[in-house]
Amino acid sequence: MVTISGYEIGQAIHRSRQRSVYAAVRLSDGLPVVIKTLDAEYPGRQPVAELRREFQIMQRLQPVR
Repeated sequence: MVTISGYEIGQAIHRSRQRSVYAAVRLSDGLPVVIKTLDAEYPGRQPVAELRREFQIMQRLQPVR
């Protein structure tokens, strides 16, 4: 089970060979969020770069609250 400080991690929404996506709640304000993680304990450069790229794209699409 994944644990991230400040979040209550719920059920897995999707799992692939390298990644998992979870429904979660940010404890500070109760906001529902989606958390994507890399499953490998020591992921390679390529999966990390892909996840960073997705994060950068999402930052441009979503206004910060």
